Amino acid sequence: TQCIKDTLNELRFKFKFNIKKESAFVLTVMTLTVLGPSGWIFAHLDDYKSRS
Repeated sequence: TQCIKDTLNELRFKFKFNIKKESAFVLTVMTLTVLGPSGWIFAHLDDYKSRS
């Protein structure tokens, strides 16, 4: 039974660690998805103004 408890504790640790890694990855991708295009527009704002 001790072996089973150790295995469950290891799995619990790995599962929690994977959730944190996945959350960090998803948060990074979503941030880049939102801020990337707006950053591009702000960086080229003078070009857009001069076309009008």
